[in-house]
Amino acid sequence: MPHNMRETLITEESYNKTFKSLFESFEINQKYILQTKIELPFEIPVSDGYLILSQFDERKGYWSMLYFTSKDHKITNKVFDHETVFPSKRTLVNLCVIGEEFNFDSYEDDDVGFNLSNEHSYFFDKSLDHLNAIILAYSIHFQDEYVFELTKYDLSPICGYELIKTDGWKIDSILFMLRHNIDVPLKELSVEESDRLNKFSNHLILNDYIFLIPEKYLLMSKKKLNKGQFSESVIFAQIAIEVKIKRIYYYFLQKDGLSEDQITDALENTAFMFIIKKEMSERLGGIWDITKSNSIIKEWYDRCYSLRNRVIHIGYTPALQESKLAISGARKFALYIADLIRNRKKEYPELMRNVEI
Repeated sequence: MPHNMRETLITEESYNKTFKSLFESFEINQKYILQTKIELPFEIPVSDGYLILSQFDERKGYWSMLYFTSKDHKITNKVFDHETVFPSKRTLVNLCVIGEEFNFDSYEDDDVGFNLSNEHSYFFDKSLDHLNAIILAYSIHFQDEYVFELTKYDLSPICGYELIKTDGWKIDSILFMLRHNIDVPLKELSVEESDRLNKFSNHLILNDYIFLIPEKYLLMSKKKLNKGQFSESVIFAQIAIEVKIKRIYYYFLQKDGLSEDQITDALENTAFMFIIKKEMSERLGGIWDITKSNSIIKEWYDRCYSLRNRVIHIGYTPALQESKLAISGARKFALYIADLIRNRKKEYPELMRNVEI
């Protein structure tokens, strides 16, 4: 471990020399310190030793401290056999929580302690919120578009914590898993799957798959979910449905013989929910009543459409499970629409061909 990485953490020496008197000046009960270090994927150009303290809102006895240092970082660009190195820096941050006690429930199995309490997640999330406030303030104040708020998904899947009892300086080391989406080898595609992949790519090259854009939005929604960007995930899930519905409506208007100008005018001036309730219902059949209990459309409306409106209009921040349900509701609705098209394949052969793609 490089020396400057270790300096990011509070040691017994630095605690007695600097931090103890600092905490006392803020009247912080400093019986325990919980700390971990992370490396940001960018630089916040504050001076080494830059420090920020903030008291928890919900738990008045706890304080969050961010302690910044930096490390040299080299960016290597290799073209053929020639390598160019660009000097850079990365910011290191000690996420530190100070308090009177930490109640981490655990059990022993074969002399190995396994921590079970959700307290770890709570304190890490609070520390990350504090750090993101600094990142956001820096990016807005200095108009730096290359830094971004972090989620657990931007960091290593496992981090090491130290729980320090300052009286006697007793340290317990803790391994804490931030996320479960760890890269693992994938199963190799079969010959048949590879053949289907090739055929599908040919449709994309020829630009004759009309549902490409909604599929890309739904995939983007899943990617945002995996990045921990839950608001964006919900927004893209709903965009996927809106684009799919309007693409089908575009097809119906073409089939009705309208010109491009007329189609454009209709798309711009026809409310999305009117298309849902009237146009789709009359042309595809099926259930399009958003109040119908236990229907797929109601599940989409409640979990995805309404949630997206809350995100957009009042700045609501959805939780992980809400975002998952929004994607699930959108996906089920998209599959339901495909089933309705299959039922009308003789009336809409072009739509059916795209469903089969």
